Order: sequence, then structure tokens, then C-alpha cells
Amino acid sequence: MSNNMLEGLLPSSFADMKNLEWLDLSYNKLEGELPIGLAREIFPVSDNINNFENLYLDGNNFSGPIPQKLSTALFLSSLDLSENNLSGNIPAWLGNISSLRSLALSRNHLKGHIPPDYCRLEALDLCENNLVGVIPCAFQN
Repeated sequence: MSNNMLEGLLPSSFADMKNLEWLDLSYNKLEGELPIGLAREIFPVSDNINNFENLYLDGNNFSGPIPQKLSTALFLSSLDLSENNLSGNIPAWLGNISSLRSLALSRNHLKGHIPPDYCRLEALDLCENNLVGVIPCAFQN
């Protein structure tokens, strides 16, 4: 459903798609807090987040911090939250999702240091944020 003119919040009926592994809602006009943070409203059965392998929510108007609810996504391989209005510290716990291989958080308002655990990722895009500090040594090897 990418590259449409979808607006507002996701309907709660998305929770009825029990076998959903791939969700691409990129480049729409969705807004508000990132829907995963509203797991009971958007994904009422909280276990559904565990099924995601690829989650693309880039190019929308989501705001607020990246919800820690994503840390329960056991099979998440690719996550793209770029080109939103996400804020807060860059979450270190994203680097602890063992299945995660690709992470795109570019063009947001995230701040802080680059977590060392991000070094194990195969693809990482953090451009155009408010990051500080040194580049972790593991990236330099």
C-alpha cells in the first residue's frame, strides 16, 4: 500500500491479518505516534508484531519516540522508519533484535550516540539526524 494518499491512523482491522509478515505503508500521509506504540489499538493482539519480517513505514508523518514494542519482533529482518518526524534518543535496544539485518532511521529528529550493537547490521542508514559522539570502534574495523 505504499505510494498512495492514505491518511490518518491505521484501522484496527489490521490486527485481523494474523499471518502478515510484510507491511509496506511507505510514502503515504499517515501521522500521529508510530502505530506500533499503540499496539493495543492498532495491533490489539500484541503477538502479531512478532510475525513481521519486513516493516516499512518510511515517508510518512509519524512523530514521537520509536516504541520499544518493536523489541518483541522476533523475526524482524528489515525496518525502515526513515523520513518521518520521529524524535528522542536513538534506541540502543534496536541493535539487540538478533534477526534485524537492515535498519533505516534517516531524516528524522533522533539524537544521541550511535549504539555499538548497530555495528553488526548489514545495512544501516542514520543520515540527517542529530547524532553526536564518536563512531563506534566496531565500524572502524
